[in-house]
Amino acid sequence: MNFQNNLTEFNFNLESLDLLKDEKLAESEIVDTLIEAGFDSELTTLLLNLNRTYLNGVLVRLKLYNKLNKNQNQVMNSLQNYQNLKPLVQKLFSNDDNLSVEEINTINNLNNDMNKSDKKLPKDEEKDVKDEVKNNVEEDVEEDVEEDVQDDVNSSDEDNFYENFFMECLESTDNKKDTVKSKEVYNVFKKWYSKNYSSKEVPSKTELKNFLNEKLGKSVKSSWSSVKLSV
Repeated sequence: MNFQNNLTEFNFNLESLDLLKDEKLAESEIVDTLIEAGFDSELTTLLLNLNRTYLNGVLVRLKLYNKLNKNQNQVMNSLQNYQNLKPLVQKLFSNDDNLSVEEINTINNLNNDMNKSDKKLPKDEEKDVKDEVKNNVEEDVEEDVEEDVQDDVNSSDEDNFYENFFMECLESTDNKKDTVKSKEVYNVFKKWYSKNYSSKEVPSKTELKNFLNEKLGKSVKSSWSSVKLSV
């Protein structure tokens, strides 16, 4: 069974899990029920305790790995810091040859029905979607790099230029709808730094993000809320 078929089956059973939760069944009853649907107890327990927004983010990452033709072992190596996700990776990247022809045909029919229901986007909307996907992938990579690089910001650095930049170019607000992305902040920072410290090399984007994380709290998808650019 290929990844897309596994994903179709997974989404169907995930909806079943939500229905069982709505029925206020005990966790043990839900686990026993979904074992019959092909979810082992580890996977069901993971899904019961996993934040749905986080799960959606994990699925986006796994779809990307599938497009890159990564196998199960390569995916787990990429997610070695997230061993709790192993049951999900095994489910989606398994190559189960024990299904009956009838079961495979049923899943293929589900895929065909889903494809027929998809509407093609106008060219301009399609471009916007592709650009958004590209930006999200870039931001995910930035988040991974940020976890590996732990450069501390020294508040006694010469002129404390990060604080100066923040005071001159950013403004804290009480409105959570005010957000800035690391990419746009860094573009402004590069111009500001080159203007004020022309003889020095511009600090890396990761260093600026570390400072802003300490100043504003951990970024979410490389964005901070309750702050806006003032330039």
